Amino acid sequence: MFQYEFMQNAFLAAVFISILCPMVGVFLVLKRHSMMGDTLAHSAFAGVAIGLVMGFNPIICAFIFTTICGLSIEFLRDYYKKYAELILSIVLTFSVGIGITLISTGKASGNVNSYLFGSILTVTKADLIIMVILSCISIVVIYFLYDKLLYTTFDEE
Repeated sequence: MFQYEFMQNAFLAAVFISILCPMVGVFLVLKRHSMMGDTLAHSAFAGVAIGLVMGFNPIICAFIFTTICGLSIEFLRDYYKKYAELILSIVLTFSVGIGITLISTGKASGNVNSYLFGSILTVTKADLIIMVILSCISIVVIYFLYDKLLYTTFDEE
């Protein structure tokens, strides 16, 4: 099974992601931002839709739109401190609405399903290198900032 390069890439990608996700997830759950992952995933869907309709690289558009949504969530969360979970729901719904509206226009210049329901078996060597680098950087940052992250999780001031 591991004699094929695509299986090796898929396995290594799964290993690095499975190490990183719980490390980040603990802080999200403790800060009551458990919906953050779902919200940003749906924001990425809207970014892919924007990229496909406008003819740009859908991955780059997804990254840009997700970053904008993440910054918007933080801005609104600071402004409306009591409604953090509600803000996540609003951004999620907004993103899904944008994505579905753009995809339903029929102007998407690509296979939307391949972006929505991708396969870990299609991870390329370049994708794997990026994933390993970003995972390692994230793990090192979490390791060195663990105490500060833990303190701000329970008291942001």
